[in-house]
Amino acid sequence: MTDTCSERLFSYGTLRDEAVQRANFGRTLKGTPDTVTGYKLSSVQITDLEVIAESGLGVHRILVPSDDPANTVEGVVFAIT
Repeated sequence: MTDTCSERLFSYGTLRDEAVQRANFGRTLKGTPDTVTGYKLSSVQITDLEVIAESGLGVHRILVPSDDPANTVEGVVFAIT
């Protein structure tokens, strides 16, 4: 990424959804595809009704460390300020 930013944020789940971005940041984010290694996807049951309303999902994906360093998770890196 060539954008000047304060932080980089890796997203592999609902934050890639533009409606969730607008609800949390007040705007649509710009990002580039990326991967994280040494992790795998798992899931967690969501009970917060506001979170479910924003994402439309009652189960969200989470990253967990993997014993296999070859495991990767694809996502997007956003430049945020």
